[in-house]
Amino acid sequence: MGDSRPEIAVLADDGRVNVYNSGGTLKWSRCAADAHSCPQNKGTHGAPSIADVDNDGQQEVVIQAEHWMRIFDGATGNEETAASWPLAWAPASAPTITEINGETHIVQTATSNTKSDGKPGKGDTAGVYMWKTGTPLGRADWPTFKKNSARTGTYLDDVDPVATVDPTAPTQTATPFNVSFTATDADTGVRRFLVDVRDAGGNWVRWLDKTPDSILGDTATLTRQYFGLPGESYDFRVRATDGAGNISGFSPTVSTAVDGGATDTRPFNGMYALSRRGRLASISSPAADGPAWTWDIAQGLGVLPDGSGGYVLDGFGGLHRFGTAPSLSSQDYFPGWNIFRGMALNADGTSGYKLDAWGGLHKIGNAATVTNNDTWIGWNLAADIALLPSSTAANPAGYVLDVWGGMHEFGSAPPVTGKNWIGWNIARGLALDPEGPGGYILDGFGGLHAFGGAAPATSNAYWHGWDIARDVVLIADGNASQPRGYTLDGYGGIHRVSGAPTVSSDEYFGWNTAKFLAVAP
Repeated sequence: MGDSRPEIAVLADDGRVNVYNSGGTLKWSRCAADAHSCPQNKGTHGAPSIADVDNDGQQEVVIQAEHWMRIFDGATGNEETAASWPLAWAPASAPTITEINGETHIVQTATSNTKSDGKPGKGDTAGVYMWKTGTPLGRADWPTFKKNSARTGTYLDDVDPVATVDPTAPTQTATPFNVSFTATDADTGVRRFLVDVRDAGGNWVRWLDKTPDSILGDTATLTRQYFGLPGESYDFRVRATDGAGNISGFSPTVSTAVDGGATDTRPFNGMYALSRRGRLASISSPAADGPAWTWDIAQGLGVLPDGSGGYVLDGFGGLHRFGTAPSLSSQDYFPGWNIFRGMALNADGTSGYKLDAWGGLHKIGNAATVTNNDTWIGWNLAADIALLPSSTAANPAGYVLDVWGGMHEFGSAPPVTGKNWIGWNIARGLALDPEGPGGYILDGFGGLHAFGGAAPATSNAYWHGWDIARDVVLIADGNASQPRGYTLDGYGGIHRVSGAPTVSSDEYFGWNTAKFLAVAP
């Protein structure tokens, strides 16, 4: 009241109004009881309301102490006005302050002692008393019991915020590029930005659900980099929520195009992470929506070679496309049986394999039938699948990783030696080097184990004794002597391998649900 910091006003039993600052120190104290006689020898019942009742820019403390209504300056405690009514007992509640037809009204219920004996009894009457200030109502910080008519103790804010996408260049000459958003809310303030994006003419996808970067007065702002693809156009729109849960309408759409020759600083064509329930995280890549189930059924992830989209595999064998991925047929679907464990695409993006828990391979697209793969009928041992860069639909070549660290080649892939953790379910991910021999097995603690001639790799994340690492990928960056890539932890964190470039994710799951990581190298 006067210094923008919160204060507390209390009507004490002795008849005094006490106002304390935010640190608990008494700011001022005034007697509100009859004839300003304090302390009272009997309890004084009532409660204060706080509002700018005379529209002078200063909050006042309004109190009903028995049959006296008093208004005090909130900053100084000076009494601004007072009024009384016939001998009565005001209830232990706060007056209600509101604006009616442009004028402030103060309303209080009370019981009138019609017998004038100073004692409540039969024949007393209940009344409603109303005062007018002759001015509009200013800001009302606490205008009634529990602050509003809904008794929530918060602002009764029924006004939606207003959100906009800031103007951006019609053509981008580099990717990523910044996209900024602004929202205003004069009551409870902007709390979150909800940002959608679409490839021009495509479906809207939720890109961001974020708190503001900064708040100044009623205005909040947010800026993020968008990893658009060269030659593509994008539309953006935004909504905002405030502290009362109100949500704005969609903003006008702002569009931009990424020039076909735009500089692309990303170290890969596209990378995505997947949760057990199908939610996707776009990692330095265009935003994408996954199936987003309510239970743990996501069992595989594949990305198109150009990074523009891909597929989510469910445990029954269904493929769900995202981004610009076309419909793709696959072999075998077992509704109700959560049996699949992974998928891999060939470099053509239209063929590959689904892996079941027993090591079986099921064709995607026009992939050839594999006849030389190991299977363990009835044993839930399969952990991951990867295809060599040389693999094609007609001439498949790849490996299956089992949960004990064993490597099982199929097609024309050469035999390699994996790890020997027989009986210990600790192998979590498999990645092949897109530029050199061999690859790496990821254990549950984040350890990377080279095979097939790959150079030793180092990761900036290792959790000894905590089974939280989930997947690993490698990128093609021209450094064949030292493969680089990324690992994924169960919360959605992305960790660099052997000094790979820093990347950013538009989604951090925040609980142990992340499961797959896939890259178009």
